[in-house]
Amino acid sequence: MYVLTSDEMRSIDQTTIEIVGIPGIVLMENAGRGIVDSIADLAESDGLELSELNVTVICGKGNNGGDGFVVARYLLNSGADVIVYLIGKREDVQGDAKTNLNILLNMGEEVIELLSADELADMALEYADIIVDAIFGTGFLGTPRGLASEAIAMINREKPTHCRVVSIDAPSGVDMSNGRIESHAVKADLTATMALPKVGHIFEPGRSHVGRLEVVDIGIPPAVIEGSSISSGPQMELIDPEDISDLFQKRKFDAFKSDFGKVAVIAGSTGMTGAAALTCSAALRVGAGLVKLGIPKNLNLIMEMKLTETMTTPLAETSTGSLSLLGEKGLDRLTRWANVTAIGPGLSRHPETVELIWREVEKSCMPMVIDADGLNALADKPSILEQSGNEKIVITPHPGEMARLLDIPIRDVLENPAAIIRQAASKFGCTVVLKCAPALVGTQDGYIYVNTTGNPGLATGGSGDVLTGMIAGLLGQGLSPGTAGAAGIFLHGFAADIYVEEKSEYSLIASDLLPLIPRAINRLAGNDKLTQDHDNHCDHCESRSAKSA
Repeated sequence: MYVLTSDEMRSIDQTTIEIVGIPGIVLMENAGRGIVDSIADLAESDGLELSELNVTVICGKGNNGGDGFVVARYLLNSGADVIVYLIGKREDVQGDAKTNLNILLNMGEEVIELLSADELADMALEYADIIVDAIFGTGFLGTPRGLASEAIAMINREKPTHCRVVSIDAPSGVDMSNGRIESHAVKADLTATMALPKVGHIFEPGRSHVGRLEVVDIGIPPAVIEGSSISSGPQMELIDPEDISDLFQKRKFDAFKSDFGKVAVIAGSTGMTGAAALTCSAALRVGAGLVKLGIPKNLNLIMEMKLTETMTTPLAETSTGSLSLLGEKGLDRLTRWANVTAIGPGLSRHPETVELIWREVEKSCMPMVIDADGLNALADKPSILEQSGNEKIVITPHPGEMARLLDIPIRDVLENPAAIIRQAASKFGCTVVLKCAPALVGTQDGYIYVNTTGNPGLATGGSGDVLTGMIAGLLGQGLSPGTAGAAGIFLHGFAADIYVEEKSEYSLIASDLLPLIPRAINRLAGNDKLTQDHDNHCDHCESRSAKSA
């Protein structure tokens, strides 16, 4: 499912109306009807029917307000008690929104104009079960002003405890092209958006204002979307669980362990053996056939005791217990044995170890996952990554590591993650997995996969090492770097979600993820008996088809 900017959505709407010939008022009707279906489901979860609801609909003067008028009409026809407010004068409403405003008026319904702060203060919210936010839509930019700004603040401040807020297309005040909020925005319980998710639904701080996201099918032909500009240039899409599930087919009866990849892990130093252990175990848990760990020789016994299924290669070490340049030939033998290498977790920043990392990246021609101290080393000399020419490399930075690699402020990464991941993937000629919220996977051609799984429990030491091992294990089984990155980040987050279903995000530690990786794979394949909460992409976003009239 594509994720669109406001401009891309506007282009699709325009093509649908002007080229295909579906009138805008038909799209508006479909939108309103689909939103009411979402409201009905929300009410049902609270034990209420539509006919039992007290609903306040607050409309702006544009097409978002027009959607609100349609919603009000369907709610009235269902027997709900509905109060409709318009921020502005009725004569200022134009086009399809004006048509739907007039329909309400012709039905004998009152649409109350809000023209002053005093009139706004009299707005009836205290008895509302549902407040419908139809003030601003996906075209909103900048800062809410005047009565619209005051209405947004009033919704957030004065809505009753039991009341649910439903935003149409976007929580008013959120810029849908990037998720930014210049001053304040409606805090919704549910956002019903049209046709496809928007960037502002996915990225913070907008994401935190969306609540549950439902995508409403308003009748835009798929051919319009596939033939639009978004299909010919850089694209962004949500990771589809079905695509991930399809990667885990039943294995051949006569398979050999070597059929499923040989992973070399270069990780660990004194005090950081856990990073190496987590990486190795995660690679095995996603199905790697063989894993061999290159480790400082004095740590070998520890790793032999920690890891039953992983083979080890003791290597020369520095005086501080990290890998030494004297171990380079041993590392070369290890990487020649493997068909994928994971390098970085827990390696330390000792100068000899840093030099060793540089040499391994320079020589690499096979798939390689670089994380943690591997990235720290490359941040000191990013030209090595730029000049490697190895398109099979996957780097897995968190925002701080990404900022150091690109020599930019971390604020730039946090405020523009999509632009930054495209910049990094292009600059370094590799696949980039950016560990932010949501996690992103960017490929050299500008394509971005947006993860829909995961929770704050993953903010714990070692979770990135698990991810590194998972991606390496998937690469070893023949997946492309982009697919391995997307599958790895999805399963990683999904395992964390399963943990939180049963326990708590407060108590999650990295090793908890390992036994849940098989559960996550089984859940995707429908083989787990637990209730599946991610069967509609995620608990943040689901798709709804418009019902026929």
